[in-house]
Amino acid sequence: YKPYDSSQTLSKLPTVSKADALNTANAFILKVNPSTYGKIKYQDNNQIVNIGETNYYFNYVRIENDIPLYGNSINISVNNRTGEVQNYNCEWTDDITFPDSNGLITLDKAKQVYMDKLGLKLMYKLNYDQNTQKPYLVYSQVYNNRSIDAKTAEVVDITPYYGGHMYDEKGMGAGQAKSDTKNMADLTPEEKKAVEKASNLINETKAEEAARKILNIDSSYVLSSNNLYNNYSNKGEYVWYMYFVKDNKDKTDRYYYASASIDASTCEVLSFDKTLPYNPEAVAKYNREQCINIAKELIKSLQPNKVDSVEFTEWDNNNIEPLQNGELPKNYYFTFTRKADGIYFPGNGFNMYIDATQGIVTSYNFNWYKGELPASTNVISASKAHESLFSNLGLELQYVVDYSKNINGKFSPIPLENEKPDIRLVYSIKPNKPINIDAM
Repeated sequence: YKPYDSSQTLSKLPTVSKADALNTANAFILKVNPSTYGKIKYQDNNQIVNIGETNYYFNYVRIENDIPLYGNSINISVNNRTGEVQNYNCEWTDDITFPDSNGLITLDKAKQVYMDKLGLKLMYKLNYDQNTQKPYLVYSQVYNNRSIDAKTAEVVDITPYYGGHMYDEKGMGAGQAKSDTKNMADLTPEEKKAVEKASNLINETKAEEAARKILNIDSSYVLSSNNLYNNYSNKGEYVWYMYFVKDNKDKTDRYYYASASIDASTCEVLSFDKTLPYNPEAVAKYNREQCINIAKELIKSLQPNKVDSVEFTEWDNNNIEPLQNGELPKNYYFTFTRKADGIYFPGNGFNMYIDATQGIVTSYNFNWYKGELPASTNVISASKAHESLFSNLGLELQYVVDYSKNINGKFSPIPLENEKPDIRLVYSIKPNKPINIDAM
């Protein structure tokens, strides 16, 4: 960091070329971390440089036995006016053993396993352009962080586990849906008055009643803030967002809150989120299937017309941490994905956290694009999409870091000091481009 220099105005063009900056980055790595220098490869992202950008950004990936380990990398930035190194970060795992490359399945075999067990799915995605959303059809993958074991041909998942309870010692939720307002724009007071006069919107009193009902909270929860937002998902619609804080009369350091977003026209519940009292001795009383049924019943009660238009999917559901003595997880996260004309619409549907100790939904999010969806009459076949995937992106042999063997009993959220991970050989899609194959 250096104090702002007014002479370095954003209107100036770079005085240092990217090639010269790359040489500076290489020399810096060789100086400060020479042991890594012969084991890294520069990854050119070919990004378009903004005229106001003052840095070049360079990323290097670790290479062992001509095979990349993307979990180990070096990132460095160089000022394009002064040629100075501004930032440097090295992620590196020491003292690890790399598996031999004997007995690997062939690349063709890996491609077949990918198509059979992972594969691309036809889906709708939204294109965001100038404050508008337009759906388009694409073939893409739904399983993240999954690869094909290069020796056994099995699908492996190295996604980190999430915790067995969603509260910390002070009663704060961990992983709550604080994203209620991420796609909403706050109205100014003038806009708010104009909207309320011109539209048939519910007032904040009615919105608060709806929020308290779905949250099942009493007067000890005080309305801390309420805002009226534009609904970015469906232009021209508005959302009330209510945030409540529990009156802490016992003067403990525990903090409880609850929030909900309510459709300002229909009074529909779009999302809610609440913390529960923390009880370290609590045990799960509801198993996975029972919690799924609890989630389904909530959908039926809040959105009965959408029940037959969603499918329970487990693509992005986090792994449950392994617990001791057969103990059941204390929380579950479920996704119900919208399906239209047999085509999935990820991001549309329902997401929920269920507290398995009490059988309570602690977090709920409903998102539904109301515009017209494109026709799927002329889409390419899945085999054609895979052909494009393998030729334009490609499967490659990679090393991946896997700590799963170290997780015994209660899960440690970070590797312990003396823990060494397994390094696995897998076939995985190259990470340099997004996996989006135009379905037309």
